[in-house]
Amino acid sequence: NTAPSNTPVLSPTPNAYGWNRAPVDVTFDCADFLSGIAVHAAPISITAEGQSQPATGTCVDKAMNPGSSAALVNLDMTAPIPSYSGDLGTYTVDQTTDSTCSATDNLSGLAGFGDSCSAPPKSTCAPRLGPAYAFAIGTDTDNSFSLAASDFADNCATTQTTFKVLVTYQSLCNLVQRFSSNSGVADALCQKLFSAQSAPNQNAKAGKLGAFENLVDAQAGKSMSTDNA
Repeated sequence: NTAPSNTPVLSPTPNAYGWNRAPVDVTFDCADFLSGIAVHAAPISITAEGQSQPATGTCVDKAMNPGSSAALVNLDMTAPIPSYSGDLGTYTVDQTTDSTCSATDNLSGLAGFGDSCSAPPKSTCAPRLGPAYAFAIGTDTDNSFSLAASDFADNCATTQTTFKVLVTYQSLCNLVQRFSSNSGVADALCQKLFSAQSAPNQNAKAGKLGAFENLVDAQAGKSMSTDNA
């Protein structure tokens, strides 16, 4: 009158959070140490995504005692969708970069963020906020940053944001006015910049920009901090 033992076995084995990210085969390990097994439970394949999907199997011993068991399969084969928002694509040196990152996952849930899928995930994604002049500057220079998002089924996906930082005469003047504690010096520096902008040729432009640089150097530690100069 004793039912056979019946233990469900999942292949592949779920991860530490109880999730699989590939189709799961469920077999049933049946045993009966008295009359023996007459009918083995048929294996079941779970190929559809879902949480707590039941896989039930019944084996029967030679005395016709049935033994049933069930496994609950969590299957998520879809990676999260990471994204950046807020980047302008192109900044001038006087602007502030302000990009936020996020991700969505509709099944197992979002586990964390990283710079790549091989990096240990962090619980939060920090916004990329800072002065544009702190990044690489130039029309041919890209500032690129990657974001990886992983879910509790160990699926991971990446995205990237890229922007450029450019220098214009006006944006450089704006920085001078921001950094200088002496409005007279700031005005003199801006005048040199706009004089260079309207210079008739490259030699004249270079000379006026050199005068601008010399005055900036002279103001380091005075009307401007050494770092800002």
